Amino acid sequence: TSPRYRALLKTADELGLPVILHTGCIHLGLFYRDPELGRAELYRPWFKRYSGVRFLLVHMNFNQPEIAIDLASEFRNIWLDTSWQPSEIIGEAVRRIGSDRILLGSDWPFVGGNIRTARARLEKCVDGAILTLSQANDISGANARAFFALGSPVARLVPRSSETASEGRDPIKLVTAPSAGRTSGNA
Repeated sequence: TSPRYRALLKTADELGLPVILHTGCIHLGLFYRDPELGRAELYRPWFKRYSGVRFLLVHMNFNQPEIAIDLASEFRNIWLDTSWQPSEIIGEAVRRIGSDRILLGSDWPFVGGNIRTARARLEKCVDGAILTLSQANDISGANARAFFALGSPVARLVPRSSETASEGRDPIKLVTAPSAGRTSGNA
């Protein structure tokens, strides 16, 4: 680890700030100088050394989500996001680590309809009894508030009713949730 990253991670640890890692080995030379640096397992020493830092593995390690899920099983300071993952993988992650460290991810604005797709995958999980509505609600909003140590309204999935479906209305509504306090040890 370079001195620059050590200093950033130390500061994140001291201030209780989260760290977001863009994970998954995506070979798009136009965007990534060294795609291999997206491999989540490379950061295992960080997860261990900075156990007080909340790390988010964006894309759940993309094409190797089992590695991200294994890491999150091993380290309680690892959180996962759902972007680019199918419903079955989201369900597997919840089965292995619980729903409290998984965030709805969309990779927006990379591809236009990603937010809609991300929510549809959660709905599919609920419809297929892979997740409960409560778990889907946590993933779609409450967990992000906890990860970022914020207190604000959260988006929640609501059960589809014939009214919302027939009118083509979005099954997501904004509800006000109690303010989330910072975790102990954070200023």
